[in-house]
Amino acid sequence: MTILPNQLSVAEFALRVIARPSRGSVFVLVCPGDLVERVLLRLMSELQIQGDTPTQHVSEPHNAGELIFAISSARTQSLLIVSGLETFDDENWQRLDLLRSRLLRDGAMMFLMSQAAVGRLSENAPNLASWIGGSIWNVDLLSELLSEEEREARLQTLREWAGRTDDDVQELAASGLLSKEPEYVEWLILLKRPDLIGNA
Repeated sequence: MTILPNQLSVAEFALRVIARPSRGSVFVLVCPGDLVERVLLRLMSELQIQGDTPTQHVSEPHNAGELIFAISSARTQSLLIVSGLETFDDENWQRLDLLRSRLLRDGAMMFLMSQAAVGRLSENAPNLASWIGGSIWNVDLLSELLSEEEREARLQTLREWAGRTDDDVQELAASGLLSKEPEYVEWLILLKRPDLIGNA
């Protein structure tokens, strides 16, 4: 599954979920792993503001079986948010792919995931990835979550981590030579160059 450069604010994402409540709807919002909790709180708030459907949350299931049990135990018509799947290994994603029919529910389901987790899903659960299809977006970090000071601080952390400059990263991305590590995708987003993500 390719991460599209499309970005949505949390409010826009919530609106899409509420506007498309068909049976079996699955949505993915991609955000840096250390910001998942922050995005979760914003999302739950927006869903409450924009609609009156009950919302439930499944957090950090230990394995695919525990996740499926939690999903099947949730209220049928509720909106369900799932987070904390960064610890799922290849085997758990493969099992989830085999048991994907058990994820079908009347209410919409949303996954908050890091890009690394989405990559493992794509590699190990191709049928589930196909089911999700185009319902995947990157959270708009700039307008939604980070102040200018926070954005610069994260950029500086990435520069020190990679030993590269912003110009280096943009040039490598433009030429298709940039590593596919999720840190570089976040870097391009923070540089306001999501148009280069598809080249990386």
